[in-house]
Amino acid sequence: MKGLRRWLTTAGLLLLVLALLPNYAHAEKAEFTYRLTLVDQNGLEVNNPRTLSAGDKMTVEIELKRKDTDAASYETYGMEFRLESQGLDYNSDGASFRNDTEVTKQVFDSGDSVGFAFYDMEQKGERVNNPVLAGRWSYTVEDPSAVNITVPVALLYMVGDSDSYEPVGNARLFLDPNGGTIVGTDVSGEYSSGTIVQLPDAVNGDYVFKGWSLGTRIFRGGDHYTVTGVTTLVAQWEGLERNRQVVFDPNGGAITGTDPSGLYADGEVLVIPGAERDGYRLSGWTMAGEEYAPEDTYTVDNSVVFIAQWAEAAAEGDGAAQSRFGQGAGAAAGVLGLLFLWWLILLIWRRYVRYSLLDGSVRLSYRDRKHVSTVEVWLEHDDQEYLLDTSAAVDSGEKLKQINGTYVVLGIRKGFYKGRLHVTYEDEKEPKDIKVRIHAKKKEYYDSQIDQRQEGER
Repeated sequence: MKGLRRWLTTAGLLLLVLALLPNYAHAEKAEFTYRLTLVDQNGLEVNNPRTLSAGDKMTVEIELKRKDTDAASYETYGMEFRLESQGLDYNSDGASFRNDTEVTKQVFDSGDSVGFAFYDMEQKGERVNNPVLAGRWSYTVEDPSAVNITVPVALLYMVGDSDSYEPVGNARLFLDPNGGTIVGTDVSGEYSSGTIVQLPDAVNGDYVFKGWSLGTRIFRGGDHYTVTGVTTLVAQWEGLERNRQVVFDPNGGAITGTDPSGLYADGEVLVIPGAERDGYRLSGWTMAGEEYAPEDTYTVDNSVVFIAQWAEAAAEGDGAAQSRFGQGAGAAAGVLGLLFLWWLILLIWRRYVRYSLLDGSVRLSYRDRKHVSTVEVWLEHDDQEYLLDTSAAVDSGEKLKQINGTYVVLGIRKGFYKGRLHVTYEDEKEPKDIKVRIHAKKKEYYDSQIDQRQEGER
């Protein structure tokens, strides 16, 4: 009897341990978060991509962070990110935090949507615990009114683990009332990806509200919508026909800000834009003999063309210009002095490189205005040289500010080191070396607008 009781006790303990094993494994499951960031051609963060104009460049960037504290739980993994992008033309220059990562292009059933994925990101035995930059893709705006970016798939596959890991990321939603007014709560804003919101109604005079459109899909007021990526839903109105063509002709100049040229319905109101031209000042816009100034409003009632009018900047009065000559000469000398000082600061700054002892990332300043180039960063220590990292191809005129590392070179401590940038070119130009001073610190450098602002505040 005692033997049976001992056997039953042992069996019960074994069953209890087996029952707890899945819960323990689940508790050890890795957690990842991602952040989707849009940056325009001037390096400024884009809050609503529909404010861009056709031909503008925009960069879509995904940063990935690992949240779990068990940094040694996995040594290698694969990753896949897909983007559906409408109204944008991919520039075939996708990059990841590893130069040897495969970048593939996929066309989705929706036609103009394009997806990009990173596959088989094995790190060859090197531990990559917290990759910052997961991917960066550059686009040219084709149709500003149609721009939407969604992230339908964002998965990680850990080697030796059958589970997939879906990171939680940020998303933004914009409601465009399309000439009308939102009734109730405007749910536009930034959300955690996957958040469900209830869409409001909208009114626009006597027009009947059909719903909120996303391409060919229509969502009614009161419907629940799952926010993902950067999405604009546009109100659709029954009977509203935009068949009036409005054109702004800069007449040798360039429109500043958003170009309001496009199709309008009668009664819609637009704002007259500004414009600029080297050696000239904008005196106004003319349309059918009438004159308009920037920031004036125009109510559409026909198809029209506005033509920019220019006056030579120097022809504002020769007498006044001569009376200001003495002051202008002194001011010019001061400006030249400031420009020289600024040039000297930039020259010193371009020879200064920062290197992270936490993730291997490199912050620098490099640009070649005439050649496509690749930059290697070398550090000198104890009569040896160490390759810190290598950039992807840098287009001519483009500024290289960040190389995202994945591991740290052993033997490097905090402090200042001699170094060099070894630059190679895609054409026949000879490679060159640029001497730099490298500051190694226990600090991660992120290539993001937030980090740049923080650096500027220090």
